[in-house]
Amino acid sequence: MNQEDNRRCGWCKSDPVYIKYHDEEWGKEVTEDHKMFEFLVLESVHLQAVGYVNDHLDECPLKYRD
Repeated sequence: MNQEDNRRCGWCKSDPVYIKYHDEEWGKEVTEDHKMFEFLVLESVHLQAVGYVNDHLDECPLKYRD
């Protein structure tokens, strides 16, 4: 492990996509209105999708089996 890996969070050390996101996006201050709006919309859509999935878990045909 190199020194750069020591500065990264544990969740991003193994996947190149996560590493790129961590190094270029994560924890960076956002001051542009357009970028803030983009994040707001994306987070809203994400929360709606998670809520929909959670509300319909009982209907999922791929339930855990005993």
